[in-house]
Amino acid sequence: MSRLLRRLHVAGWEIPIADTGTRVVIDYGVSVATTDGYTFRIEQPFVLTNVEGNELLLVPEGDPLRLCPVLALARTSVTSARAFDDGRLELDFADGSTIRVPCGENYEAWEAAGPGGLNIVAVPGGELCVWQ
Repeated sequence: MSRLLRRLHVAGWEIPIADTGTRVVIDYGVSVATTDGYTFRIEQPFVLTNVEGNELLLVPEGDPLRLCPVLALARTSVTSARAFDDGRLELDFADGSTIRVPCGENYEAWEAAGPGGLNIVAVPGGELCVWQ
């Protein structure tokens, strides 16, 4: 399909990250931007597993103060990004933290944009739309 994406054996795509530190933005969603030009925007509840192994359910549309734990990922490298055909997103970070976004039932849970015009959207009901 694309020279930027690599098909996974487990029904998804590996997004080739070569990141040396991220930027995290909180508004009515959570955006994680990498130094190599990828941006992941999350607009549905997701699970952050922090370096201590604690799983935290974060709700982007909720109280912004409850999203503070995700700020710990600023300046931490994304080591792996996977988009699954069922609409899930998984991001792994160099410090051992992870973000797991399930598919959305009624709304687009997340989207990713990257170099070469890459755009991936997790559409409601558990599918991906991929443009390159």
